[in-house]
Amino acid sequence: MRLGTASMLSQTGGKFVDLNRMDLGKYAQRPALARVLCDYIMQVEHNPKKGAELCALATKQVEFADWWWKARLGKCYYQLGLLREAEAQFKSSQKQCEVAATIMELCKVYIKMDQPNTALSTYRAALERPVNASSIQLQLGIARIYEMLNDMASGVGHHRKVLQSDNSNIEAIACLASHHFYCDQPEISLHLYKRLIQMGVDNCEIWNNLGLCCFYASQYDMCLQCFEKALLSAEGEEVRDWKKIARRYLQGMFAIDLIATIPWSWQKNPALKLLKIFKVTRITRFTKVIQKLELKEDQKEQEELKQRKERKEREGGGGGGGGGGGG
Repeated sequence: MRLGTASMLSQTGGKFVDLNRMDLGKYAQRPALARVLCDYIMQVEHNPKKGAELCALATKQVEFADWWWKARLGKCYYQLGLLREAEAQFKSSQKQCEVAATIMELCKVYIKMDQPNTALSTYRAALERPVNASSIQLQLGIARIYEMLNDMASGVGHHRKVLQSDNSNIEAIACLASHHFYCDQPEISLHLYKRLIQMGVDNCEIWNNLGLCCFYASQYDMCLQCFEKALLSAEGEEVRDWKKIARRYLQGMFAIDLIATIPWSWQKNPALKLLKIFKVTRITRFTKVIQKLELKEDQKEQEELKQRKERKEREGGGGGGGGGGGG
């Protein structure tokens, strides 16, 4: 294979493989190299057209007897938007070799074609076969489709089946925690989120959800600590451009603030007086700002304490050195 080493040395960011100059028919005759090249074209170069060309040539080379090339060809067709062709390739690959990944790709095609019931029937038929009877990925696929259809009860049932096979599945635990939270069961949700933290999941979202569970479970002492950890672990850049801030404000909270500042208590219509509820949103936003300011003050105090300790250690070390010199 001709690599673009010369172009990479002459200029930064040069192409590793120049696909336009390659004879794909030549590489299709070498199966091991062709598979590596196919994955490189699809995952690095993101060129499904060239990938489909290589897969078609390699499939003819093996006389349409290799399920792997048919599955890759189906992926290329899916990325190109040729859904019916992708469906045909995935079905042909599935007949030759029963692989859970191929079934999931086929169901993705059905979801893209807005046929969730067909995807569900495909998942169920695959789970009935002994090869895929204990497949966790297929159970998760069914649960995701039920969540898309807003059938939360069926989705939760499949998440529980997943946990019976794998009690450390992060997606299933997180979905169950969210379900119990919105079913007014924050204590159960709190227990599940704690389990995720014990498993090593540590990010802003989970600490925020844990804080909400503590708040609705009336555990206010833990609630503030969780929100503080969520703010400290949050990632993002601080925006100071007033144009961006103004645009974001106009698109977001401006309408709510405008309604909240109008003195609706003067209105005689009782329906208009209910618009005073929008003031609550402003209060909650102000409390968030106050918490952030308090966190910044705490961080400053901690930094000052560290600096004082370092100064004392330096002064103590300097005094000890002077006394040793005098002796």
